[in-house]
Amino acid sequence: MMRHPKRLLIAPALAAAAILIVGCRQTPTAPLASRAAVRAVGAGGRAAESSPAAGALPSGERRHGQLVSEPAYDFLTGDLIFMQAKGGVQPAHADARTVGVLYIVEYPTGASVPTLNCVGVPGNCPDHDPLFAQVAQQTMPGVYGTFDAEHPDVGILGHDHLVSGHDGHGSYDVAREVHEVLFTSAEAAANSHLTTQSAIEAAVEAGDAVDLDLGLAIHLVVVSQSAYETGAPVVGG
Repeated sequence: MMRHPKRLLIAPALAAAAILIVGCRQTPTAPLASRAAVRAVGAGGRAAESSPAAGALPSGERRHGQLVSEPAYDFLTGDLIFMQAKGGVQPAHADARTVGVLYIVEYPTGASVPTLNCVGVPGNCPDHDPLFAQVAQQTMPGVYGTFDAEHPDVGILGHDHLVSGHDGHGSYDVAREVHEVLFTSAEAAANSHLTTQSAIEAAVEAGDAVDLDLGLAIHLVVVSQSAYETGAPVVGG
C-alpha cells in the first residue's frame, strides 16, 4: 500500500464509533442489480456505457446474523465486489496482520455519480453512514455542509467502499486500515467517481481530495454476490 504525504491522521475517538456494528431496523430496500450490471462496472472507474441505469447498482447493507455485507469496489481493478465485516475495531498498525486498507469515499449532494454503495444518512448503511458523514462535515463543511443532528442528510449524498479484492480473501485475520477520502470542493466532486486507489492518489496529488487516516482497522472479507443477496436488507431512520 502506497503512503501519500498528503494523508492526514484524524483522532480515532469519533472514527471508532463510525465503524462499530450496531442493531438496525430491517426493512426492504430497492431491487439488486443483475449480475450483468455488476460486471459492467470495470477498471475504468465508471459504469460502462452499455450498463443499465445507475439505479440498478446494488446498494446498502445486508445482515447475516452478526455479520453485515455491503457492496464495494476492488481498488486495484475498479470492479464491483462485495465485502463482509465483523463488529468491532482495533487500533491501526497494532500488529503485522494489518496489511490492507479500506477507503470510504464520501460524496456531497450534487455529485453526478452512479448509485453509491451506501446512500443517504442514516440511509441504507445505518451503522456507519451518520458518523462518516459527520467526519466529512466537520472536516470539509464548505463541501459537505455544516453538521446538523436534526438533519444529518443535508449536504451528504453517500459513500463508496474501496478495498483490495485480493488481500486476505476468506480470512478475518487480515485487517484493513480505515481511510476516509473527502473532496476539497464541490467542483472536484461533481463528476469524479473514484473507484481505484490510483484514482484516489491522483485526486489527492491534484489537491481535489484529502485522505484521512482514521487511525483504526477493521476485519473484513470479500464475499460473493450471492452471499450478499441472501442477507436481510437494513435501513435506518
